[in-house]
This record gives sequence, C-alpha cells and structure tokens, in this order.
Amino acid sequence: MNNKLSESIQEMKRYAESIGYWPAKTDYNYHAKQNGFYTFQAIEYHTKRNWESYRLEFGIPKKRGNFTKDNAIEAMKLAAKEFGEGFNRKEYTEFSKDKNIPSSGQIRVMFGGWNDAREAAGFHDNITWGNRFTDEELLEAARQCNTVFPNFTDEEYREWQNKEIHPNIETIRRRFGSINVVKKKIGATEREAKSPPKFANGEWMAYLLSFISDQLAYSKYLAWSEKKEGAPSIRALRDNAGGYDIALRKAIENFKQK
Repeated sequence: MNNKLSESIQEMKRYAESIGYWPAKTDYNYHAKQNGFYTFQAIEYHTKRNWESYRLEFGIPKKRGNFTKDNAIEAMKLAAKEFGEGFNRKEYTEFSKDKNIPSSGQIRVMFGGWNDAREAAGFHDNITWGNRFTDEELLEAARQCNTVFPNFTDEEYREWQNKEIHPNIETIRRRFGSINVVKKKIGATEREAKSPPKFANGEWMAYLLSFISDQLAYSKYLAWSEKKEGAPSIRALRDNAGGYDIALRKAIENFKQK
C-alpha cells in the first residue's frame, strides 16, 4: 500500500470523526480533493473495499437526522442536567450515544466550534479553573493569536484556540462589541494587499485549461451524477453516446453553438 493511499484512508477516518458521523461519498470526495488526498473511488479501486466496510471498521455512526441549532442547544442542556454546566465534549459524546440528538461533531460544525456552541447554549466558558476571563485576559489571547496569525480571521483564531485552552472568539466579540475593536486595541496591523499576478504570452491559458480539465474529470461527473436526480449514469452515457469522453465532446460542441 503506497503512502498516499494509507494517508487517504486515515484521513477518511479523521474527517468522519471530526464531523461526528459517516459522511456521504460526495462530501468526503470534495474534502479529499481540497486537501490532496485520494477520493473514495480511487481508494476503492486500490483496496477493492466498499464504503460501508470502512465505516464498520472505524466504528463511525451513520449520520443522524437533520438537526437545527435549537435542537443542539436543547440537547446540550439535557447533558448539563446529567454532568453539570461544565461538561466537556467527551462527556457529551458519551451522553449522546444511541440517542436521537446531534453528535458533538455535528454541534461543532453547526456553531464553528465546541466552545462557541457552549456560549450559544448559555454556559460559562469551559475552562479548567472555572473562572470567567477578564478583559485583559481576552486581549492577551488575541495578542497571542495575532503573533501566529497576523490580523487573524475568525477561522484562524479558532484553529489557534483549539490547540490549548483559550477563550473562544464569540466571548471576545461580545465583550468588546466586535473583533475589529479588539484588533485596534492590540495594535494588529492589516495584511499587505498582494498585487495580482501578471501573465505574459498567454500563460493564463495553461491555468484555465487545467481548471477545465479538473472540472470535467470523470470523477467529478460521477460525484455530481450521484447527487443530481435523474442524471444519466456513466453506464447510461456509454450505452447512449458511446462513453463519457464522447458524450462530453458532443455536449461541449452543443454548448459552443448557444
């Protein structure tokens, strides 16, 4: 098994664990392409194993019902009755097993972070010593993040915050009114705007052709057709047009005439 294949299988597990349930193939494939891993079709080709067999091996639950943020907050309040308001994500994960309530992964995705979800549910910051943060502690957290991510975005703050115990960004925003106010207080400088690249001798064409090739790839159509109701399968294209590539060329010619 080559390194990329092994890493892609592990990424499939890690991704499922991060969202709290076994994803649709199309969702995982999109994530894989964005991050340089094999799509599931490539994994299946090399390992001859189906999607469900990996779910069972990893012990990942199937996706639960479609929940709202209100459902998530209500579920967290139920967990608080059992563990107290200071419950952590591990305790909630155990509490939510075999219940028709959002998983901890689903909640994190809904709110952008576990601590953000706790804030939305009205719980105190989940920190080991149980005290609220002072204004200076909030500003110091912003300063520390700013040394790693100058003029940080919300997503960059959350990435930094998750590595250790720090106040979440919603706490900071509510305390000072906005993150821009905080950035001014700590003297965060704006990022230098990059000049758009210039392309000589039609170099842009190579990039555009690469983009078109990627977007019209066999795997892209396969993923799209699985989600698009009524779309012809690859087999249907082969039977009716002689194959995907032939059908694609005919479609492009038809498009050019419009």
